[in-house]
Amino acid sequence: MGKQLRDAFKKAGWEPKPATATPGQTDVVPRKTLTLKDGGSKGRLAQRIEEHRRSQRGNERDRSKRASERDRAQRNRERREARTAAEQHAFELANSRIADAYGPGKRSASPEAVAPPALGHATVTKSGLFEPHPLFGAAAEATVSRCRPRHGGISKQLAGTPSDESDLVLGLDFGTSCTKAVIRDQTAGRAYSVRFTNAFGREFLLSSRLFRSGSAYSLDGGEISFRDLKLRLLNANVASPVGEFNDACAFLALAIRHCRGWLLDEFASRYRDHRLNWQVNLGLPARSYEAREKVRLFRRLAWAAASCAASSSPLIDEDLVDQFRVRSRELFNEGGKVPAFAAEFQPEDVDVVPEIAAQIAGFVESAKWDWKHRPMMMMVDVGAGTVDSAFFSVGRERSGQLRFAFFADEVLQNGVMNLHRERVAWLGKCFVNSAVVDDPVTKYLDAIAAPTDRTAAIPESEADYIRGYRISIPEGGLGIDDDFYRHRYSPQVFACIRQARLEKGVPDSQLSQLPFFMCGGGSRMNLYSRISGAITRAAINVTADSQSMGRPDDLLAEGLDPKDYDRQSVAYGLSRRGPDGGPLGKYVRSVEIPKVLPRTKLDYEVKFVDKSMM
Repeated sequence: MGKQLRDAFKKAGWEPKPATATPGQTDVVPRKTLTLKDGGSKGRLAQRIEEHRRSQRGNERDRSKRASERDRAQRNRERREARTAAEQHAFELANSRIADAYGPGKRSASPEAVAPPALGHATVTKSGLFEPHPLFGAAAEATVSRCRPRHGGISKQLAGTPSDESDLVLGLDFGTSCTKAVIRDQTAGRAYSVRFTNAFGREFLLSSRLFRSGSAYSLDGGEISFRDLKLRLLNANVASPVGEFNDACAFLALAIRHCRGWLLDEFASRYRDHRLNWQVNLGLPARSYEAREKVRLFRRLAWAAASCAASSSPLIDEDLVDQFRVRSRELFNEGGKVPAFAAEFQPEDVDVVPEIAAQIAGFVESAKWDWKHRPMMMMVDVGAGTVDSAFFSVGRERSGQLRFAFFADEVLQNGVMNLHRERVAWLGKCFVNSAVVDDPVTKYLDAIAAPTDRTAAIPESEADYIRGYRISIPEGGLGIDDDFYRHRYSPQVFACIRQARLEKGVPDSQLSQLPFFMCGGGSRMNLYSRISGAITRAAINVTADSQSMGRPDDLLAEGLDPKDYDRQSVAYGLSRRGPDGGPLGKYVRSVEIPKVLPRTKLDYEVKFVDKSMM
C-alpha cells in the first residue's frame, strides 16, 4: 500500500497483521488483514480500500487503451509511409522521363536513384471473430429486380394518327458492370434519365448481365447467364465476332426496349399524339475509337440492337439476333453494295461516339465552358473494367460543330473490378504465406472473386475485406492497393501527360491550371481520386485544376443525387446531337496529330499548338 493509505489506517486505528492460510488456499501472493485497535469505523476504512482498488483498475484500463491507440497509430503511420514512398517514386520516375527530353521541372527531384518498392510478402494474424464485409453480404449482393414497363417498347410511339412530332435521341452508355441511358427530346430541349430499378442509389443503373432460356434472351433471369459482355466484344481477336456480338446485341436490344417502354409509360400524356423519330448514340472508349474496325463493329452493333428492339417479334432470340448481325455486316461493309432494308432504323439513325467526347460535350454545352481560353483538358474515367485517360482540346468549327482533338488517350484494364480481383488474389496469398487455414474465409474469397456486373461499391481498402484478421506488410514492401496504384494506375495517367507534352508539343502555358475531370463510379475511391494531387505535386510543371460536373438544368432524373451525376454524364452527352441533327462532333484522333521534334532550348516554335488542333 502507499504511504497515504498506511497513514489513513493508522489514523483510523487499524494496523496490519499476517493472514492465516486456510485449507486449500491457492493464492501465491501473501495477503494482509487489518485489526482494529480502538473501535474505529470499519465501514469508512472499507470504503477507502474499495476506492483505491477501483482507481487501480481504472489505471490499468487507461494503460491498455493507450497501448492499443499507440499500436493503431503505428500501423497507420507505416501505411502512410509506404504510400508516400510509392508516390514519391512515381513522381521521380515521371520527372526523370520528362527531364531526359524536356529539361528539369520547377521542383527538384532526388538525384539518387530510387529502387521501386516491391509487393511485400504480407501475412495475416487472427485478431477477432471473422465476418464478411457488409458490402459483400447477402443484402448488398441481392439481385436488384428491374422495374418492368407496361409498354413493351416494340412500337416506337403511342399515336396511330399523330398530330405532332418529336425527335428523340437515346444515349446508351454500355458499361462493363452497368449500363446507363438518357433520352433527349430534341424538339422540347429536355432530357430524361431512364429508371431501371427501384433500389435506392441504383435506380438509373442496369447491370450489364444477360440471361438465356432455350433460345430466348432476357434481362431478368434464365438458365444461362452471360457477363463481361462489353469486354469480350472489345477483346475479340476476329474481325467479325459472332458469339460476342450476338450476346452484346441481345442485351442492348432488350435495354432499348426497356428505355422506349419506360418513356411511353412515364410520359404517356405528353407523347400520346406525337410521331416519335428515334436515333441511337452508343459510347465507345477513346482508345478503341482510334481503330476504325472497332468503330465499324460498334456501329454495326448499335444498328443491329436498335433494329432487333424495333422488330415485331415479342421475343428477342438467337435467330433474330443472328439475322440482324448478318444484315449489319452487309450494311456497313465498306466498298460493298448497300442493300435496302425496310426498317425503322437506317444507318444514319445510329452513331458511335467516344465516351469522353460525349461527357465533355454535355459539360461544355450545359456549363458554358470558356473553351476559347481553356481549350486543353484532361479526363480520367474510372469504370468497373477499365480506366480511360485522355488529354484533348475542345474547339468549335465555323458551322457550330464541336471539334475534339485527342493528343493522348489510353484505355487499360485498371478499373475497379480488376482492382477488386487483384485484392482477392493477394489476400489469398497472404493466408498461404501465414500458413493459416480458415474455411469460411476461403469460401468467402472464392464467392466474391468473379462477378464484374456489381452495381454496389467495393471496400475502400484491402484491409477492410476481412474483418477479424490483421494484415502485416514487411518493411519496405507494399500492400496490393499501393502496388496497383504505383505500377498500373499512376503510370497510365502520367504517360498520358507525357505523350501530349513531349510527342504532340502541348506547351507549358496550357499545362498550368489544366482542367482535370475525374468521372465514373470508381472516382469516389481515394486510391483513384488522389491522382490529381499527385500530378500537381510531381516535378513536371503541371498543375491539375480539379473540376466537377454539375447536374445540367435540362436533365430530369427524380431521385438522382447531384453528386452521382458523373455516372450519368456519358449517357447525357450521348443523348445530344450536333447542329442540324448531325453528328455530335468532329473527332481528330491522336494518330492524326503529327509528332513534334524533340525540344531544344532554341526550338521556340514547337512550344505552341497549331490552331487547327484546338
